Amino acid sequence: MNKVVSGLLGLTVVVGLVVGAAVAQFNDAASLTNLALSVGSPDLLITLTGGESFLQEVNIAGSFFDTLVPGEFDEVLFELRNNSTGNLDFSLTGKIPVVPTPSEDWTALKDEVECVVYLQGGDPESVDTAVSSGWKTLNTWLASQDLPGDPLNSSSEEQLVLRCKVPSDAPNSVAGQEITDLEFEVTGEQILGP
Repeated sequence: MNKVVSGLLGLTVVVGLVVGAAVAQFNDAASLTNLALSVGSPDLLITLTGGESFLQEVNIAGSFFDTLVPGEFDEVLFELRNNSTGNLDFSLTGKIPVVPTPSEDWTALKDEVECVVYLQGGDPESVDTAVSSGWKTLNTWLASQDLPGDPLNSSSEEQLVLRCKVPSDAPNSVAGQEITDLEFEVTGEQILGP
């Protein structure tokens, strides 16, 4: 019986090698030529609402906010456009990238003045992060904070508001203080797919 089994195994191996060798002898290749590859590039643009065109930077010459008193606010309406090439969707963050001057006035105002970014037509007091960033002090805005309006899909626009206020319980030490070179920077970061 062992001779029969080993004979069948030997025959199977020989047949397998012959068939395998016969199949492996025929092959062919096809190729794609002249392919072009391009990589998308991010492009986030900004304009004041009602402005003429979207740009990388809008200089409002420090005169846009009125003089604030405790309990009052002022705001800047602006729009963002995702002008990226390729299918790049953005999540949005905002921050004050550098400490404004003069430093004595910044020191007096940084923990008293509060700002919020919210969707135009939305409620700045909303706790829904899809509508409002929530009120944060100027000092908190030195680090990136999540903004509403994302995802900002490729080729789309979002209308936002930057509102700043002096709380009604602000101390007298903020009176007469002024920041003249405040910058607010919005960053769009690519949302990676699953």
